Amino acid sequence: MPPEEPTPALIDLRPYQTEAVARTFAAWARGERATMFVCSTGGGKSLVFSKVAERHVAEGGGRVLVIADRHWLVEQARDNVLAHTSLSAGVEMAEERVSREEPPQVVCASVQSMVRRCAVLRPDHFDLIVIDEADLALAPSYR
Repeated sequence: MPPEEPTPALIDLRPYQTEAVARTFAAWARGERATMFVCSTGGGKSLVFSKVAERHVAEGGGRVLVIADRHWLVEQARDNVLAHTSLSAGVEMAEERVSREEPPQVVCASVQSMVRRCAVLRPDHFDLIVIDEADLALAPSYR
């Protein structure tokens, strides 16, 4: 018998996290294309973007790409999505590849791998792109 899939943990967001999710969707409703959530270390940024991704998909959005520049941030993103949402998630980094036939709803990738794999996983295949550590988004590799 195959192992059971982990059940997402029911977690109550803190008020500022709930507000961040709501403000993100409000900004999109006003036509703003980009939003930023700034929070101190340990404040739950990965949890917030996991919940944004979950709501995005629930409201009819397509696939989500999460880009980070460190191995542990990519894995942390995937782990948060799997632990706190009902979405499927996979890693695209180094030798790890997501299924091309049945890709997960959320792809968590290193920027370095995405630069090399843009021909296969083009940014326009995703409806939502999340950049973890957004201060790095101005670097040429992120463009």
